[in-house]
Amino acid sequence: MSDIVERYRLSLLMKDKENGGKKKKLRWNTATEVRRSLAKINNMVLNGEITAKEANSIFYSANLVLKALEQEAQLKEGTGGAVTAAAGQSRQFG
Repeated sequence: MSDIVERYRLSLLMKDKENGGKKKKLRWNTATEVRRSLAKINNMVLNGEITAKEANSIFYSANLVLKALEQEAQLKEGTGGAVTAAAGQSRQFG
């Protein structure tokens, strides 16, 4: 069993060397940047660079960032909308 783990770790090290050892960073300051990043993530899954499970966790984070960007835009507009925790939908009060 440890032989399999050792080979897996070695393959990860080899991938890092091929990629220049640089960490990949995602820039998510606008909704457009989030969409572009998700397109890149889809391509990475298709090319076998990351697993679908890893991509799913990134998609989950991207969804949270998009919701935060939406809330920030609403606050800047002064619409007074409040986001419900359960539904995640905007409502007008008062």
